[in-house]
Amino acid sequence: LVGAGLGLTIGATGNLFLVPFPEQGVPDAAVCLVEYAGLEPVRAMGANLSDPVADRHRFQVLVRDVINNFATARALSQNIYEALDEIGNTSLSGTNYLVIRALQPPSYIGEDDDARHRFVFNVEVYKARSTS
Repeated sequence: LVGAGLGLTIGATGNLFLVPFPEQGVPDAAVCLVEYAGLEPVRAMGANLSDPVADRHRFQVLVRDVINNFATARALSQNIYEALDEIGNTSLSGTNYLVIRALQPPSYIGEDDDARHRFVFNVEVYKARSTS
């Protein structure tokens, strides 16, 4: 996501986080990736039928922004959705991802306790098992 041209950055002054959001120093306009339980591994014909060929991971993308930036938060969630949906057979940092796809379009889930708009959608990732 950092390289997708969406203005997302990581680090001390970043706006992209893994769950949970840090307690302090986080901008109101931010994105968080929330990993949750995936599905059983993919098994296929190969040298060893008992070894999975891919793992299936899932995560949720949470986009938030301040109360007067509803349209901005909505647009960013849609842009992230489009950037992640249906990526096929790509390698990132030496890991082969067979498929990355969104499971549904972004949905508005209301304001949080600090009156920030929130949009979410879920993503499934098929990650190839390492052969080494």
